[in-house]
Amino acid sequence: MALGQGTILTADQMRDALRKSNTTYRGTNTWSDAYGSIEAQKQDALGQLENQYSEELLDAYVASQRQASAIQASNLFQGYKDLALDENRALLDQAFEQSRNTLLQKSAQVEQASAEQMDSIDYALNTQATNQAKLYQYALEYLPYLYSQDSTLFDNDINLGRFLVDDGQGGSRLMTTEEITSKMFTENAEGELELNNFGTDFLNMIEGYDITSKGYSFGDFLAEKDSDLFNWSMSIDPYNYGKTNAGTYKQLTGDRKDSAWSPKRDPVTGMPTTTPTGEDFAENPIGIEMNEKYDSLMTSFNDNPPKNWDNAAAFMDQIGVLQDELEKYAGGGYANEIRAMREQWKYLYDVLNGTNETGWNTNPTGAHSNKSLAHIISSALENYQNTYNTITGQGKTTTPVSKSEQQLRDEQVAGLKTDLKTIDPSTSTNITLISKGGKNWGGDDTINGNATYRINNINYTGASLYSKLRDQGMDKNAAKEYVLALQKRFGTG
Repeated sequence: MALGQGTILTADQMRDALRKSNTTYRGTNTWSDAYGSIEAQKQDALGQLENQYSEELLDAYVASQRQASAIQASNLFQGYKDLALDENRALLDQAFEQSRNTLLQKSAQVEQASAEQMDSIDYALNTQATNQAKLYQYALEYLPYLYSQDSTLFDNDINLGRFLVDDGQGGSRLMTTEEITSKMFTENAEGELELNNFGTDFLNMIEGYDITSKGYSFGDFLAEKDSDLFNWSMSIDPYNYGKTNAGTYKQLTGDRKDSAWSPKRDPVTGMPTTTPTGEDFAENPIGIEMNEKYDSLMTSFNDNPPKNWDNAAAFMDQIGVLQDELEKYAGGGYANEIRAMREQWKYLYDVLNGTNETGWNTNPTGAHSNKSLAHIISSALENYQNTYNTITGQGKTTTPVSKSEQQLRDEQVAGLKTDLKTIDPSTSTNITLISKGGKNWGGDDTINGNATYRINNINYTGASLYSKLRDQGMDKNAAKEYVLALQKRFGTG
């Protein structure tokens, strides 16, 4: 990564690097998209104003010409005709001037609004760059801190020992920051300084070295020195898809592995590098943030259920992003659960596109009923939440490794076609509890709408189950009693 002249990564250098490296979930450049979108919106608005201006001029001219023709054809004396024609021309000039002034005024408003949006993007980019530069500065401060706490660490470890030099008096001393940074960069053909292998190795060692049994890890050091920056580093980077802010920093400083602040604390998850336990994940800032995103998406779905294919596809895409994050942060110990989650999501997307036979409306894309669309999105949300619950230990629903993808699909199709009225909510062994939820639903405070049940391989919340039962012909009271029976059975009321 080219960083420009100088051996310290400044906010300006970080800004340039972020502009080049940050990407969206579509793989496009985040900042180019943001700036380009604003510029495109501005040009489009200005173009509309110009078109409106041209139309107004043409309308005014045509109206003036008609009036002039009417004056010429009138029985007025020539002197009166001339006066009327002069007044008509004056009105045309006035209309032209008024339209021009309106154009200039509205164009200025568009330019101002665009400039304010650009300033907002600049502020966001500058904030990211400033914080990234701070992480680098703290990394440089960490080595002297360790040495001041316990210099014997450097005598007994070959990695740390690399940074000891002869003090000229028969002993050793720690290299200065200037001595270290002078070796971290190499000049490229353009005369810019690039982080070299020594620099990358140094930063990786600093941020990932396992000294937690002997002193603070870098994460502990950062949390003590600047708790706000530490919390920021552990949060998801909204401008670099699939990364936390710490992950973006590692990317910028040459580490392609997203390695840990220390082996005890991972920068991407903030959790141990081994497969996380449910408590680790659920209480971690990343886990909490992912759950909040799910809650926000669920609220949006409940408040504004999809009315057409585009709405539903947008929901599915957002659920897909959540799945990407869950797979990235859950670790390798849940590969089977992640695979099953993605399989059902793809299956449901196929249903949405009308490419699978189900018990729902199977008309071509865009022709689903609103109820069918709602069922698809509800099932996809529950599919994600079930997997999240499994990983965090809030529920356990695993798919045997021996089952093929086709078997899973067949089970899902069968589950979707199930006539729920034939399944006894009080006794059926085809019903299991996934999550107790914790919030009541809508207008009936006796129903726990967020409790999640698995019925014939399909997940339903209390709310979506009630809706499904109504769609299958149950009256309101019977559907309510069905859900209440489940609540009584599993203690979710």
